[in-house]
Parts: sequence; structure tokens; C-alpha cells
Amino acid sequence: MEPHLKFVAIFNIILGVFTFGWAFIWIAEIVLFATGQIETENHDEMANVFTLVFIGVLLILSIAAGIVHVLAGIKLLSKKPGGRVIAIIAGIAGACSIWTCCLWPLGLGFGIYTLSIVLRAEAQELLE
Repeated sequence: MEPHLKFVAIFNIILGVFTFGWAFIWIAEIVLFATGQIETENHDEMANVFTLVFIGVLLILSIAAGIVHVLAGIKLLSKKPGGRVIAIIAGIAGACSIWTCCLWPLGLGFGIYTLSIVLRAEAQELLE
């Protein structure tokens, strides 16, 4: 069980770093939309505002998921109390991470794997 937990911890940290990287892409999109370098097809002001709000929400979700993944990885590696709970949250966030677009298949598979490992009774004994 310990090698699986270590793998889950390390991969959570890696996925968190990639998620932060994706957040920087969302920041670049916001800057490009705000400066008018990218517009919607019909050049409608309301569509531009909606796009900015939508990308802003995706940015917030990416940052939050990145924080949760990195915290879960650190807590699992150090076997600190609460690591299991954060890892469960990270597994759900990874499985639902549509805001990271091309990372979603990776997050989905790894989120399910994380949940299958940390929800076992042996993991509960090791982490609490």
C-alpha cells in the first residue's frame, strides 16, 4: 500500500504543477481578450464580457485545483493527518477537471486511481 500512496502523492504534486501551468494559459487568454487582441466571432460586446467571465471562472477553478493537488501530495508524502481527506478532494477535483481541457483525460484516470487507493481501509490506517 505504501508504494501506491507514494505514487499518488508524487503524481498529485505533478498534476498540481501542470494545473498551475494551465492557469497561466487562462491568464494569457484574459489579457488577450481584455486588450482586444482576441474577439468573439460576431464582435458582440456582451459575448466578450461573457467570455472574460467564463475564462475567469476557469482560472479560479484551475488555481484552486492546483492548490488542492499540491497540498494532497505534500500531506500524503509526510503522512500527516488530514492527508486522506485532501487526497479524496483532489481525486474528485482531478476526475472533474474539465477546466484544464487537455489535462482532463489524465486528471480523470488519475482521480479515479487516487480515490481507489485512499478509500481503502489500509490507507485509512496509514494516514490517520
